[in-house]
Amino acid sequence: MKDWNWILDLLVTLIGSGVGVFLAFELEHRRRDTEAVRHYANTLNSIRADLANLRSLTKQTSERMTQSGAPWNLFPPDTPALDAALSNSAFYDRVPYGLVSCLIVVANLRRSLSGAFRNSQPPRDNESLRTQLDLLLRTVSYVQLLVDDAVKPLGKPIVRTSQDGVILDGLNQAIKGKTTENSPADTTGKNSES
Repeated sequence: MKDWNWILDLLVTLIGSGVGVFLAFELEHRRRDTEAVRHYANTLNSIRADLANLRSLTKQTSERMTQSGAPWNLFPPDTPALDAALSNSAFYDRVPYGLVSCLIVVANLRRSLSGAFRNSQPPRDNESLRTQLDLLLRTVSYVQLLVDDAVKPLGKPIVRTSQDGVILDGLNQAIKGKTTENSPADTTGKNSES
């Protein structure tokens, strides 16, 4: 029986080592997957911010094109996160094909409009540019919804508060040149410094 003990010890050691190595590889694989999902969620959040900025400036440019004396050329806003994501092959490993296609359309529309604005005079009567701006605005609004839906299951939802409406109204007033004396956080309507 003593002749077989060393074989039994060897088998137990090999099995234990094999299980240990397997667990180490499995844990590393899960860690990499978690990190990849976190990176993907952060990329989508950055794209969401780019799209929000693009939508806002597109809307402002469209509105200002019809106002005489207003600076109309807010275009082209940069979309660095969108451009970086679309040039990164790892992004395509996770993102659904439909969403990638929509993001590419937005990037191409933005580039096209940027070129059109560079080559035009003040476009107050340029119906073609206004039509392209409206197309970009509608497209960005739709793609923002798609990106929001893609982010939700990744644990990075949009944080909305009861003050969002007041804050955005204040921002619109500031953009239009109307000064506001009250802080958006001041719910009484009076300046907290008074």
